Amino acid sequence: MGFFVAIVNALTVSTQDVFLKKLKGENTFFLIWLRMVAAIPVLAVLVTVFAEWRIPPAPFWWLVLGVSLPLEIVQFYVGITAIQRSPLSLVAPLGAATSVFLIPAGYLVLGEVPDPIAAIGILAVVIGAVMLGWRVGETWRLTEGIRNVFSEPGSWLVLMSAALVSISIVVLKRSFEFASPYLT
Repeated sequence: MGFFVAIVNALTVSTQDVFLKKLKGENTFFLIWLRMVAAIPVLAVLVTVFAEWRIPPAPFWWLVLGVSLPLEIVQFYVGITAIQRSPLSLVAPLGAATSVFLIPAGYLVLGEVPDPIAAIGILAVVIGAVMLGWRVGETWRLTEGIRNVFSEPGSWLVLMSAALVSISIVVLKRSFEFASPYLT
């Protein structure tokens, strides 16, 4: 089931990124509002199908509305800016750096440590990000590839967005202690 959810997530996020690139020039806060409002019916259906409607206790709301929602808004603003400033073929794959930031965030907030095979997968993400800056016939050293990636302003923004997403993810996971994960 997790693999299916990951594939659906990848398809929807990439579709969203393409539309955000096409909507360059639109008010970023309008796009954030649109994204949040569009999620409400989807979440309502998921909760109806997979869980029962109950109002979660106050700690849930403090974590979701007080911590995670502001992080999501800032993250989405930074992410839209990155998508609209730099090539999508560069900044979209860099979003996978979220997994790199999840290691310290998951450890600090949840006490989780990845398995060795997961650490190898995360290392592959980092190597893939460096390869994005590799230009065949022009790049001869590893440092040149890294420099090419980070010469784009969107690269820094997407990494900041990935760090914010990782914090938001662990905060939402912490909220599962107080309510069903289908509500978050």
